[in-house]
Amino acid sequence: MVNLRELRYSLIDVIMQTDDTKKLRHAYNKLTQGDLVNPEHGQSTRDKPRTIDLKHQVDLQIIRSQQNISPLSFDEIAKMNQNEEWDQSLEELLASID
Repeated sequence: MVNLRELRYSLIDVIMQTDDTKKLRHAYNKLTQGDLVNPEHGQSTRDKPRTIDLKHQVDLQIIRSQQNISPLSFDEIAKMNQNEEWDQSLEELLASID
């Protein structure tokens, strides 16, 4: 699978090797006019918002509620890790942090 960076460089190479003005104009229009469809969402790139609203003086509780997540309790974490084997003692782990 080609990553985004490789795809961009490949596209630049193809553009630089193209001598047909008509093809280049067509490709430019497709890329700049939002006619391309986002394959992940099946919608035009033109539908995406280009700006975001910045909020001032946002409350931490509001942010947490909008993220729709809840913190894990110690008991939940202990339950998830009860079968884990540790290669080092707690003292060794704490010493490695220093």
